[in-house]
Amino acid sequence: MSSFNICSYLYSRNICDCQDQIHSWTDTTRDKGIPCSSDFSLISTLGDPVEIRSWNIAGLPTDSFSVDNAIIISLVPLQLLCDVDSSINL
Repeated sequence: MSSFNICSYLYSRNICDCQDQIHSWTDTTRDKGIPCSSDFSLISTLGDPVEIRSWNIAGLPTDSFSVDNAIIISLVPLQLLCDVDSSINL
């Protein structure tokens, strides 16, 4: 459930907002009695280690925020993404 929320909502946020929101969602999930990992990670939930390694070899930084964003971009159809900061040059 948290993975879906991240893919549908957090891709346009900064790292602090993402971490705060993830903690809030996992806390709420646990409070409602829904099983949830205490150390939620998009990388461990939806990441493919081989694909992540190939991204790193191609130049993607190895920090979790960069890898999380790459996972989201690889899973979300391009037409659903919006560039709120006009920072992407396609």
